[in-house]
Amino acid sequence: MLFALSVLDLSFEYDAFWRYSSKDGIYAPSTALIYSGKNIESKFIGQQYSTELTYTPNMFWISGLSLRGLSLKPI
Repeated sequence: MLFALSVLDLSFEYDAFWRYSSKDGIYAPSTALIYSGKNIESKFIGQQYSTELTYTPNMFWISGLSLRGLSLKPI
């Protein structure tokens, strides 16, 4: 006997990015300094939104769709 197993999973995510201090610099993932932090008073850097829809018809196959957006504050 065969059983059809289909699972849909929908997830939403929101991230906000802040500097600890207004004197902190802004770094790239490679740790290279992008902005020194001088003359920038705001601690808020930006925000990121993410939505993911995953379909798992069985334990051997997973298919998904991911949508991401990034909104940065102008410096």
